[in-house]
Amino acid sequence: MTDTSDSVLPLPLRRRVLAPLPLLAAATLATACGGHGSPASPATPRSTAQATSDSTPRDDASPTPAAADISAGNVVFSSTLKTPTQDFGVSSQNVSEDADGITLTVPHASGGYTFSTPVDFHGIPQSMAIRVHIDEPQQSGVYAGIACRGMSDSNTYLMVVDAKGDYAIVRVKDNNQTVLDKGTAAFDVSWPITLDAACVTPSSSDTTNRLVLVANGTRLASVDDSYDQVPISNSFALFAISPAPDTGTGSVLFHDLSVRSASSQ
Repeated sequence: MTDTSDSVLPLPLRRRVLAPLPLLAAATLATACGGHGSPASPATPRSTAQATSDSTPRDDASPTPAAADISAGNVVFSSTLKTPTQDFGVSSQNVSEDADGITLTVPHASGGYTFSTPVDFHGIPQSMAIRVHIDEPQQSGVYAGIACRGMSDSNTYLMVVDAKGDYAIVRVKDNNQTVLDKGTAAFDVSWPITLDAACVTPSSSDTTNRLVLVANGTRLASVDDSYDQVPISNSFALFAISPAPDTGTGSVLFHDLSVRSASSQ
């Protein structure tokens, strides 16, 4: 599905870039999955600081375990996402951090969303494999996951799952949205979900983004997309969204995140 409408976000929000990751990112999934409506207030990261956790997050096994074409290297960034790490921006009423992790609350259906970015991208490579643990959302229709690439409010990729085992990978290019892959009840859901998302430029090509999505050890999708569609960058974010009128609202808890350098042939 592709949507090229200019009505995804109100014009004032289109002109604002509050963080390296786009405001449009989560709204994209809403339109791609059939939802329409006003987004929730996005989070604005705090001032830049060296992002280092005060404790070591859980990082069971290597990232992207079901993605044989991705080779993961050393951990370059890690955070429990729990107080008092303050590694991610929480300056929104819809983003909170406590002893359990970072909670993103989606207060509106039909395209409502919330996201949070690291306060510092220092040391994060352009080819990365991200692992994060996601606890059960209060409403099963809320999607949650990772956005990566892009340094504006109109270019990025979204990799998300929901509590029913559905998933989607979506490209945003110049405000236009394309679902690159999606599936229904594609993996067995158990809590917390272990989500692996890789954004890699294969060594054999400097014009390709390879996107790999794995949930609970099940490889959901691997997509190669042309570099000229969405630029390469080291930006990424946590986010949650309610894509459609019937998905409702709710909160999602993220915790124990790690980022590794990655490569692919």
